[in-house]
Amino acid sequence: MINKIFVIFRKDFLTARRDAMATYIMVIPLVLAVGITLFAPGLNDTTVKLAMLKSDDIEHIGYMKQFSKVELFDNMDELERRVKKRDDIAAIVPSGNSYEIILQGNESEIVEEYAVLLNTYYELGATKEETGIISEIMIAYITPNAFEILSKKLATSSPKDAIANVVIIKNI
Repeated sequence: MINKIFVIFRKDFLTARRDAMATYIMVIPLVLAVGITLFAPGLNDTTVKLAMLKSDDIEHIGYMKQFSKVELFDNMDELERRVKKRDDIAAIVPSGNSYEIILQGNESEIVEEYAVLLNTYYELGATKEETGIISEIMIAYITPNAFEILSKKLATSSPKDAIANVVIIKNI
């Protein structure tokens, strides 16, 4: 079936090459489709993706699934291989009593900050209502409200410094 389509396409292309406009009409849509695919791979993807280990705490995985798309992996090698791919994804893995965020380094700033804030809320024991602002943060970028909630929870004057103390970020 697909072979017949290619045979018909080849015949049309051979006939159309005599007429510049017909060639243009046949070739340009293909060039545009390839160009759009290469330059805008995540055009429709608006959800932040997180990679986590299957061995992580079930409660932690469930918490993260409420606010992002979570991909689970069996081991660190698979997880790091996934993070190194071209799209924006952050990995959150256990590291002692805390968690470590693993990034490739080319992710958008919002993915990194979203992962940091979401993980910080989890470690502080924030409820779903308190963490609910995270969805608006993703859409409206980082707002002062998110840092106000953190500063109240942490009772510090500099919530950005407090975030740095709670989460370790590792670029691979």
